[in-house]
Amino acid sequence: DDSCVPQNLTTLAEDLQRAGYWTVGVVSNRFLFRPAGYDQGFDEWIEVAADDPDEIRKVLAQARSGKRVQAAVNEVLERIPSQPLFLYVHYMEAHDYEIWDATYFEGVSAMDDNLGHLLDHLEARGLLEGAVVFFTSDHGEILDETYPGYRTRTHNGNPSFQPVLEIPLIVSPARFADTQALVRSQDIGDLIREAAGIEPARSSGALAPD
Repeated sequence: DDSCVPQNLTTLAEDLQRAGYWTVGVVSNRFLFRPAGYDQGFDEWIEVAADDPDEIRKVLAQARSGKRVQAAVNEVLERIPSQPLFLYVHYMEAHDYEIWDATYFEGVSAMDDNLGHLLDHLEARGLLEGAVVFFTSDHGEILDETYPGYRTRTHNGNPSFQPVLEIPLIVSPARFADTQALVRSQDIGDLIREAAGIEPARSSGALAPD
């Protein structure tokens, strides 16, 4: 069994599905593709670049570009039913910048453009009215920081240094009473549940929402 997510685990998407949301995931990272199990609870699960070879890196990077991801989002939004929507979109621009011989700053700028196009499209379809938008990542990035005995500028390796642990999180409209409160990756699910009016799982007491 190649599944990473145990089938007996109740996922965030399943909770939202039961609460009446139409759940859509558009992903471009092969670690999230079936049969890993991350699609559990999604009514629509779109894998961008699923048929492109890993060994040809630039072909893969082009196949999972932000434009391809956005095209997949646009297509699936054309056929969703009229009900509350949970949309998860995954981009790879900030990961693939080295494949294009670009700088990390250029990769982040491309990601910023992708997010702008996504929000513009959602707004044009009236899907941002009353919505809550979460923007986050899986890790921070070591850029120009230097550490003794650590020569890699990326997130690889052990121990995990502070820049890797500082994960971006933007929520709009704001959902925190205390913007300095510690929020871990595993807390975000409860934050989304609360925004959707669902009883949170309460895996920790770290959240301090309004």
